[in-house]
Amino acid sequence: MKFEQLRKKLLNYPLFSFNDIVKWFPTEDIATLRVQIFQWQKKGLLTRIKNGLYLFPETELGDQFYAAQKIYYPSYISLETALNYYGIIPDVAQMVTCITPLTTAEFRTPLGTFWYRHIKKDYFFGFEVISEKKFSYHIALPEKALVDFIYFHLPLLSQVDSFEEERFEFDKDFSWDRCVSIASQFKRKSIKKMVFKIKKWYYG
Repeated sequence: MKFEQLRKKLLNYPLFSFNDIVKWFPTEDIATLRVQIFQWQKKGLLTRIKNGLYLFPETELGDQFYAAQKIYYPSYISLETALNYYGIIPDVAQMVTCITPLTTAEFRTPLGTFWYRHIKKDYFFGFEVISEKKFSYHIALPEKALVDFIYFHLPLLSQVDSFEEERFEFDKDFSWDRCVSIASQFKRKSIKKMVFKIKKWYYG
């Protein structure tokens, strides 16, 4: 296979895997394809994001969110990244923070650092699909992002009497009823209690 064949076939795919290449070129020898991909990577014709995941150097993703799901699937963007996305916290996370039912993992890539925190399958819900042109990604609803944050930071949050340090800001679209409903699906009553505690701090 020639590089231009690959480029023509995958030009409209922002990120693609080695398995995608095998699927789209079924008559090619797999061992030969591995050698070619490695050579094209050394020449700078392909950028390796992680083992088995690539993009063309000229590809502009726009943001890191699309890559998050491709790098480690299934997953959805949540925690600090999602909370900042919705304007609930002001600080921008230094890495893209995600939730996954798989093992906790971190990936340092040319596109940035991606951190995936393991959660039980029963708690892997509460996200939506955002589609932008040819890109799409999964991101937690604002209420689920807060509950996820509570879930992973509960010991620390339980020790404080105020939430000034977190600097939460909730707009009129944030649904506390939905937040309580989501928290109720976790098998820890302390999470639901923390939702009420945060709400009381901000709204009395």
